[in-house]
Amino acid sequence: MSSLVAFVLFIAFACGVALGGSTSLGVALPLVFIVGGITLWVYRYHSPSYIKTLTTIVLIVCIGLSYSSYINYRQKEIDSTLPYYMAVDIKGKVSEVSSVNDYGRCRVKINGISSPQLKGLHQLYALHSYIDSSRNVKRGDSVKVRSLLIPINAALSPDEVDYSRIFRADGVIGTINGDDMDIIPSPEGGTTLRERIINSINTYLDKAGLTPYACETIRALLLGDKQDMSPSLKSSLADAGVIHLFTVSGMHVAMIAFMMWNLLFFLRGRKIIRSSLVVASLFFYGYLTAWEAPVTRAVWTFAIITLASANPERGNNSLSALGIAGILYLILFPTDISNAGFAMSYTATAAIIIFYKRYGEWKKRMPRIPAYFTSVLCTTLCAQVALLPFILYYFGGFNLLFPLTNLLMIPYVTLYLFPFSALVVIMAIFGVKWEWVYGAYETSCEWIYGIIERAAMWDEAMVRGVDIDLWGAVALAMMIWGALVYVVGKRKMAAYMLVLGVVISLAGSIIKNADSYSLLCYDRNKRMFYIENNSHEKIPCSYGRKAFVGTQTLCMANDWRYEFPDDDNYVLVTERFFYPETKPAIVVTSPYTPYSDMIKWKKWCDKYNIFLHDMKDSGYYVIYD
Repeated sequence: MSSLVAFVLFIAFACGVALGGSTSLGVALPLVFIVGGITLWVYRYHSPSYIKTLTTIVLIVCIGLSYSSYINYRQKEIDSTLPYYMAVDIKGKVSEVSSVNDYGRCRVKINGISSPQLKGLHQLYALHSYIDSSRNVKRGDSVKVRSLLIPINAALSPDEVDYSRIFRADGVIGTINGDDMDIIPSPEGGTTLRERIINSINTYLDKAGLTPYACETIRALLLGDKQDMSPSLKSSLADAGVIHLFTVSGMHVAMIAFMMWNLLFFLRGRKIIRSSLVVASLFFYGYLTAWEAPVTRAVWTFAIITLASANPERGNNSLSALGIAGILYLILFPTDISNAGFAMSYTATAAIIIFYKRYGEWKKRMPRIPAYFTSVLCTTLCAQVALLPFILYYFGGFNLLFPLTNLLMIPYVTLYLFPFSALVVIMAIFGVKWEWVYGAYETSCEWIYGIIERAAMWDEAMVRGVDIDLWGAVALAMMIWGALVYVVGKRKMAAYMLVLGVVISLAGSIIKNADSYSLLCYDRNKRMFYIENNSHEKIPCSYGRKAFVGTQTLCMANDWRYEFPDDDNYVLVTERFFYPETKPAIVVTSPYTPYSDMIKWKKWCDKYNIFLHDMKDSGYYVIYD
């Protein structure tokens, strides 16, 4: 299979999976059969090759669309059976303990759930709970509790962080009260080999007397642990466009692979053994970093590329390896398509591969040092151009100084700080206390953070407020990737992708115009509802009033004395339970509705077959015009 074909199929499948979240299964499945029938007809009657290619790409998009729609359908089906706001008996094991937050509490994640009220729940699902930091709990401990099952706070407006989606991607479906939790200590101590290694490294670093700044840098660079970093520093890294240097992902895995490949120089004549050992080291590194999503993607991709390169006939099929790894990953973890790290890690890697496949030879005609810095600049520009749709979609802006900051930081981190961090760890483990080495490392950390903070503070270089939706991001991505494929020399394929990008853009525009809607949101600070229309205007809503949006009437009421409409075609928006004089079509409850009232609303709505929209669980309410 051609490397370009495998990669284009991956892009098409990923686009379909991305769009499947907003497409119903009833629409997606017929599309597969219709496009599949057209594709069979095209191949049967020996149509031109470009027609065959285009219909195949569209079919793969529809297959990804149907697969993602089915996953979302199953997810909603399971969600509808969860006994939220009901008392459940939970037994499980602690799989994760977070650091103590500002309220003196820590979050524990509970896996291996056993509960008579949650029968049939997939074992991958988990719960979380907040407990007082004075209670001794560690990974591996068994827990037992009877508590209300509460949904995790969803985003109450498009501007908020959707913690529900973030936790759901990690398998967490709800939270329970941990105050009355019985904790049974694990006889083995509950620590894994990875945790023992990490704890030992942290102990040695503390004994070495390094500053907290230096320890944070080592943990972030080598292990991807940014938990101890201050929020302001993380924000500066993101604003300067160099957060990827402190997030263990493809670059770090590539450095590990490069170092291991060179350390195994004595196996130069045995390429298969050498490649296998490099792959084994990558999987061990992934294990040390707790298999975070970016690391998993990078290790899989580099493992396939490394093993493929062991065969001289397949040494240039990096794009094929990347495409196969991406398709396999999406099949196993389709919900990760909404994760910014997924799109950005694969996109950046593919852009770099394409760039060097076409223009890698020019480095041989330049002196080594200028060639390296030119390569860093070109690689950064190429990756950032490819990432532009996702940067705009996820972050709404970017820093114009990113080429300069990356030109400075990538050589500094890859050639100096990363190996220096490894050296400091080795010195700390063996008890070598050369103060001048530790001092040089601390100064290096202060220097890099000073540069990053200055770059992030330059507001004139920040482009913010770019509003682009998912359809627009996918369309722009297809167009940019068409241009990149054109650079490789595949002009016909580039034309196909450009046409597909235009089609997606037009389809998104039609769907947006066809589905004109407003949003009923909630302001947590003011404790009040507001309606956000298509022009992003925010119209406050208060209890005791009516709001007319499109064809729907919203009645804001908290007791039975409200003057309800005579018919039942209205939406009741409330924070308290009461018996309305007429039955509404939909009941929308505030995120601050008491649990006791939520239980009553659930029973009342079930009795009269009324749809209940819990804003705590479902986020803002969409009002179609």
